[in-house]
Amino acid sequence: MKSFQLSYKNNQWSEKFPSDFDSKNTLLFAYFSTNFHDHSVWQDITKNFPLAKKMGCSGSGQVKQSEIEDEGIILTGLKFDKTEIEISSITQIKDRNSEVIGEELGRKFKKQGLKGLYLLSDGLAVNGTALIKGLKNILGEDLNLSGGLAGDGSNFKSTYVLVDGQPTEQSVTAVGFYGDHIDISATADGGWIPFGPVRKITKSEANILFELDGKPALELYKQFLGEQAKKLPSSALLFPIYLKSGQDQIDRNAVRTILSVDDANQSMTFAGDVPMGTNIQLMRAGHENLIEAAKNVAITNISKLKEGPQIFSLVVSCVGRRLVMGENTEDELESVLENLPANTLQTGFYSYGEIAAGSTGVCDLHNQTMTITLLREK
Repeated sequence: MKSFQLSYKNNQWSEKFPSDFDSKNTLLFAYFSTNFHDHSVWQDITKNFPLAKKMGCSGSGQVKQSEIEDEGIILTGLKFDKTEIEISSITQIKDRNSEVIGEELGRKFKKQGLKGLYLLSDGLAVNGTALIKGLKNILGEDLNLSGGLAGDGSNFKSTYVLVDGQPTEQSVTAVGFYGDHIDISATADGGWIPFGPVRKITKSEANILFELDGKPALELYKQFLGEQAKKLPSSALLFPIYLKSGQDQIDRNAVRTILSVDDANQSMTFAGDVPMGTNIQLMRAGHENLIEAAKNVAITNISKLKEGPQIFSLVVSCVGRRLVMGENTEDELESVLENLPANTLQTGFYSYGEIAAGSTGVCDLHNQTMTITLLREK
């Protein structure tokens, strides 16, 4: 496997595109700020890499090794020697059933030889839990799945996913890795701590929460936030909710953050399901908690990979973690690289939702986590 990494800002690339890199087994990852969604640079990439598969999305910060870029594009290329890659997308997903979208996308991939799927989705127009369920309905419960939901800083207005090399709203895309020569490991961890009273979800529909303990959910949440309530939904990233396992409706612990609020019906919409009857608590975290979680994910993942050459690290971390850590956010990216081999190449983005196996081993949608997908071609 060969690789390169470039950045685009101030209307120029950091280096020239590598020659002899384009092929049907070349995969490009492009993470970008939303204001680049209609830039002419995308035609430039397609012209230089017409055969390559192209993955990417807008983010709330783009990752280049241990650095975060808030403007421009981070372009990373992988040219596989023995691994087959396939990519498929679905567009115009707004107001459609997310589980059905997942099933439709799943049917685009052949099961035989599939070692893993990396998924990127619009961050505002999808129920991530249902999307994952639909994929599993077609490709199996044991599907090795990771990825994330596209971001838009703390604006929550527009997110984009690459489709045929062009940033596209209301879309979802995935790349499948095939063959015995690819080794993939993906896990997530958060570092957030539950606190405060336990409340029960008494009215919800899929990923929309209406009532807690029989009272309007948004009203209760605003009371807790105080002055921060004026900054919703972005201020909710500082205080996600914890879905406690043990109820009939949910068999794993999960964390959820708000995508939008509706004052008219006092509801909150989340990136994933909030099942009725589930007990919840608010969560908080400090800088050290989050750094330790990122370190643990790196250690867990590298322990699962077999010996071999260069590792490629795809990180998807929540925008809420950036709000907590502020100017020290790059500490968690450094912590990841410090616990991976010295020649590791790393990219990724800050997201509105992360997809990977959590502490229970179940692949799910997460919020407020650091998710790492490691690839190594043997």
